Amino acid sequence: MPRRKREDYPGAWWHIGNKGVAGRSLFTCDRERLRFLVLLACAVRRGWIEVHAYCLMDNHFHLLIRSPNGDLSAAMQWIEDSYARWFNLRHERHGPLFTGRFWGRLIYSLTYRRAVFAYIHANPERAGAEIPLGGYLWSSKRDYASGRSCPWLTRSFGDRLSPALQDGVAIPAELVENWMKAPARDVRELDDLLTQRWDKLQAWLRRSARLADGSDRPRFLVCPETLREVLRAHAGQAPTAQVRLGRRRHGQWRLLWAGLLRTSCALTYRLIADRADVSTGTAHQRVHLHLRALREDRDYAAVAGRVFEDCLGRDYGLLMG
Repeated sequence: MPRRKREDYPGAWWHIGNKGVAGRSLFTCDRERLRFLVLLACAVRRGWIEVHAYCLMDNHFHLLIRSPNGDLSAAMQWIEDSYARWFNLRHERHGPLFTGRFWGRLIYSLTYRRAVFAYIHANPERAGAEIPLGGYLWSSKRDYASGRSCPWLTRSFGDRLSPALQDGVAIPAELVENWMKAPARDVRELDDLLTQRWDKLQAWLRRSARLADGSDRPRFLVCPETLREVLRAHAGQAPTAQVRLGRRRHGQWRLLWAGLLRTSCALTYRLIADRADVSTGTAHQRVHLHLRALREDRDYAAVAGRVFEDCLGRDYGLLMG
């Protein structure tokens, strides 16, 4: 069965990577890393790709690439084939070096592009690599930090980012890794959410509530730990706040905790129950009441909007502007 053609087009941005077959090393010494970078530089000089950020680890690599003419597949196939043949000849081995063809995530969102840039630069620290005093040698992070000119590295995008992003300080890595598997529409929506005022955010929450009953597939937009910190800060101002639904009153913060864990953190009901220290049935009920309160109580929706805005600001704040 033929492989599905990649959705490449002129001007497309990509998060690219690959790893060694069976977990083996792609690079066993600095000379091999340098060889791979030379091949990247050749592909740039031929006009196939623009490289905006890179990181070479022992058994995998990450690239942030722009495809000026829609030649990404041809470029990466040439780079990996050329490197694998050279590597095999050098080590007197046969067979594949990479785990299949490279994987690539088409980047639709400016937010995601900024996050990938920082994610790539933070890769050595996350992997626990030994970082020399002058910085990790095989990452574009050193180029941006030192201001040195690398002729094949395109810096038009990265130079406009904050020093924190260039240094690899970004949104939590688990969010970026989730985007690699998320539908494109979810990733595109982040750009809009991050530029909305709190009243627009609460309106978005209310619209989502009208379309869901708590069983639809949720979206992983913020980290549970972030939500916990934000809710604690808000609850400190009105710890006994309640919301009235019908004839009954319910603790506002309990509903927000369960409801936003579901709709914004994408937790299952079992995980929500564990975090709230309640039964799964109670967790399901609180999520349902949260969605109902968003639809019926404007004050509750306003609080939810402010909480959601603060969560987005903490997890994505460095990427705004």
